[in-house]
Amino acid sequence: MTSPRVPRIGEKNLVDGHGKSVYVIGSVDETGGVAVLKLESNAAIHLQGIPFSAIHLIKEDVNQAAARIVTEATNRL
Repeated sequence: MTSPRVPRIGEKNLVDGHGKSVYVIGSVDETGGVAVLKLESNAAIHLQGIPFSAIHLIKEDVNQAAARIVTEATNRL
């Protein structure tokens, strides 16, 4: 059996038991194998202590990634 993938801060993910809600990785505890996630649509909502095995990365296509990068860059200015 392989170990679950270690998520990276800022990645968008789905979480087992939370439907199609998209969560962003807020922090990672590699020692404990858990992460804190923030609901993308409402950053005030957090999930704490979520095991890596319950977190599933949302893969973006090239156009989605480009649009996200431009949006993030312009929001930081």
